[in-house]
Amino acid sequence: MGLYKVCGCGSSEDQDRVARRKARRAAWLRCRHNWFYTFTLPGQKAVRKGTMFRDKKSAQTELEEAKRNARLGQLGLAAAAPVTLSEFAREFLDRDVAVNTPRTLDSYEGAFTRVKAALGDRLLQDITTDDVQGYKADRMKDGMKPATINRELAFLRRVFNVALQRNRVSHTPFRHNGVVVVRLLREDNQRERYLTDEEETRLRAACEVSRCPWLLSVVVTALHAGMRRNEILTLRWRDVDLAKRRIVIRATNAKSHRKRVIPINDKLHTVLSGQRLDSAGAEKSAEALVFTNEADEPIKSLRTAWEGARDGAVLVNFHFHDLRHTFASRLAERGVPLLHVSKLLGHSTILMTQRYSHASEDALHDAVSRLDRPVEKFNVDSKLVDPVVSETPVTAVH
Repeated sequence: MGLYKVCGCGSSEDQDRVARRKARRAAWLRCRHNWFYTFTLPGQKAVRKGTMFRDKKSAQTELEEAKRNARLGQLGLAAAAPVTLSEFAREFLDRDVAVNTPRTLDSYEGAFTRVKAALGDRLLQDITTDDVQGYKADRMKDGMKPATINRELAFLRRVFNVALQRNRVSHTPFRHNGVVVVRLLREDNQRERYLTDEEETRLRAACEVSRCPWLLSVVVTALHAGMRRNEILTLRWRDVDLAKRRIVIRATNAKSHRKRVIPINDKLHTVLSGQRLDSAGAEKSAEALVFTNEADEPIKSLRTAWEGARDGAVLVNFHFHDLRHTFASRLAERGVPLLHVSKLLGHSTILMTQRYSHASEDALHDAVSRLDRPVEKFNVDSKLVDPVVSETPVTAVH
């Protein structure tokens, strides 16, 4: 029962039966022969079949799919409970996603709306690989970005995986015989856009004349804390300690689902202190949001206010998220180690921080211009033999 190979790799006539079996099983993980599998369901004959895989993981996946398909055929579940994509996806969202963060819920609900419009009326069991590939092609023709399409495909893939686990379908259009047949698009989210000092001056001026008095405070917070938009809008006073100068980003509000602490500098301290009172002049409670509108209500969207200020400041190709990029880039330019930048941004690995560590052209020019300067040697005639230090060491430019 299970996976095996029919080759004799690893065995030797000099070994006893037990030793030969152990040697063969160890060799199967390395040899270039394909795997076979066998299994038996109650009341059925044994199923024996060869796979086209040499690696055990892919063969195991095919075995599990074969057992699942055989079980569905035996119980008649696939034909007994037909369900449309819309019906099962709604069931999935109501039951399975309830334990996820609000950000995940919003992402899945948005993907569900778009997928439902194209494939919602189709029976889940009848959706094929060609249908999914066609959906991907149509979204590309509509001019959607690869990241957007990938989020929708990831949602659809998750729905089918859950349906397989519950025996609601006998296949997934994303895999065939253990091989991935629908691949996500390559994403290129690298951006090197960040504010110059002159652009920041213009943006601040535009925010000051905005009809939304809270906009400037939100922008300054993004520039001096590196927080994401959702993290700023959901920040509550229970997570802000002005005395100890620290902000706590809870795991439930973080994209990475990891808690992190952000120190508060002087400029950010001034901004947050200005948000401590509500419109009536009373101090906000610990559960109150830090940033609210004039009526002390949650800020539901930044889009209109932000785009008005951005356009007023004549910032070309600049997104709100680029304020976070500016925060990280300025830290890197000032010599802050990437490890510290990574922790402030809440990245799971330092590799993710590389994209935020681009030094400005002026900094790069200054680094290279150091090669034009003469190197001063130690003063060997001095009694103290002290080195003559006339320049600072070159720091790494990331």
